Amino acid sequence: MGYDWKTESEKEGGAQAEKLPAGTHKVTITKVIHGKKDGTRFESKDKQPQMMLIFADSQGREVASMVTLSDKAAWSLAKILRAAGANVEKMTERGVTPDRFEDETFASKNLVGRELTIEVTYRTYNGKEYSNVNPVMEQPAGFDPEADLKAAIANDDIPF
Repeated sequence: MGYDWKTESEKEGGAQAEKLPAGTHKVTITKVIHGKKDGTRFESKDKQPQMMLIFADSQGREVASMVTLSDKAAWSLAKILRAAGANVEKMTERGVTPDRFEDETFASKNLVGRELTIEVTYRTYNGKEYSNVNPVMEQPAGFDPEADLKAAIANDDIPF
C-alpha cells in the first residue's frame, strides 16, 4: 500500500509527553480538546458534552482530565476555574454557563495559560489506567484553621 500521507498528516506531532506522577503539582492548563481525532465530540456516558483539559508542570510532564459541561456535572470545572483564579462571581453575574465552554475558541481563550495547583492520583479500571485530577484551593492570606477552631470553641460555636 505504501505510506499513508493523509493518516500521518492528521497525527499530533512529536512523542508523547512524560506522564505527571501522582502527587501535588503546580501546573498550567496547556490545551483544551473537545473531540476525538475522527471529529466526533467527547460525551459522557449519559450523552452530556465534555472537554479534555491537559495540565503540564514546568518540566513538561502532563496529565489529562475530562470535564462534563452540563449544569449538573460542571462542579468539577467550577473547582478548576476557582483554583485557577477565575472570578466565578463575575462569571455568574454575566450569565456564563457551563455550556458556553462547548465553544472551543471561548474555552481555550479562558482556560489555556491558567495556573493552579492540582493533586493527581491514578486508578486502574478494566486494565486501563485513569487519572484523577483534583484542584487544590489556595487558602487566603492569614488563614489559620487552628486559630479558627480555638475561637469557635471559645465562643461555644460548633466548629463545622
